[in-house]
Amino acid sequence: GMVTTSDSSLASDIRSLLNQGQDGRYNHVALGFNYRMTEMQAAIGIAQMRRLPWILAEKERIACAYDEAILGIPGLQPAPRPGYATRQSWFMYSVTCETRAVRDAMASRMEDEGIETRNGFPPIHSQPYFREQFGYGDSDFPVTMSTWERKLDIPCWAGMPEDTQGQVIDSMKRSLA
Repeated sequence: GMVTTSDSSLASDIRSLLNQGQDGRYNHVALGFNYRMTEMQAAIGIAQMRRLPWILAEKERIACAYDEAILGIPGLQPAPRPGYATRQSWFMYSVTCETRAVRDAMASRMEDEGIETRNGFPPIHSQPYFREQFGYGDSDFPVTMSTWERKLDIPCWAGMPEDTQGQVIDSMKRSLA
């Protein structure tokens, strides 16, 4: 990964943590890790950064087409677009279904048609470590759980052809018919 910041103090802390928590050579002031990337990883990252404007524009094009189509499908809501965000990366495009049962049925139908979907990342409080460490349960964050249970990630990648996106949209419509 990569971190960018204009905060020099934060940058110094990050450099220390990614270098095993060192402040100077062999002077460990914090529990850190070896997060230094290899030269090969850096070269790939630089090449990918050159493609970033195109990738973001492509993902936005796909998200806008999904937004428009999903607004016309009863029982589905398009991915949220928070007012504070000036631009989204659209790592995934998520639709929200009325219930978990609807989500699961739609995912199953789409899978039968050869379209991969994902339920997305489960809420962190539902993960074993956080359950054991902090005693969290599903009922501790009901809105979070309800949102996750109704969310479905659908295909979205830079360069996705319009006809492929149309197949995804048609499959969603058929699964809710």
